[in-house]
Amino acid sequence: MNFFRRLFRTGRIGSGRWLWGAARLWVWLFFGFFILFAVAWLFGYEPARVNDWLDAHGGLWRWIGGWLWRGFWGVVLLFCAAILFAVGLEWFGRKAEGFENAPRDLKGGCCALIAIVVVGYVAWIAIMMPID
Repeated sequence: MNFFRRLFRTGRIGSGRWLWGAARLWVWLFFGFFILFAVAWLFGYEPARVNDWLDAHGGLWRWIGGWLWRGFWGVVLLFCAAILFAVGLEWFGRKAEGFENAPRDLKGGCCALIAIVVVGYVAWIAIMMPID
């Protein structure tokens, strides 16, 4: 019982307490899933039946995963477009002053803009890729 009592203790590095930080999380995850599967095994859980069910519904999971993938890259493309739009407004707003007189940080952002265009292109290709 002392083992579980020690899991609840909090402490800092070097405080003498043996389980802290990420180690506590991994121990709790291990024991949580161990107890979950032990109880499931006692009630007749069969992993083969679950595997068969997942195989039978594989097309649905592939379709859901495909749309989640497109949604993720859609958000990335939206952020890229918003950044390019904001920088374009900033640059064209300062064009009247002359780009040579622009601050140094505005000139140094060209490489970042090229990277944003490349990421936006990859996002566009990922969105337009057909879902099998």
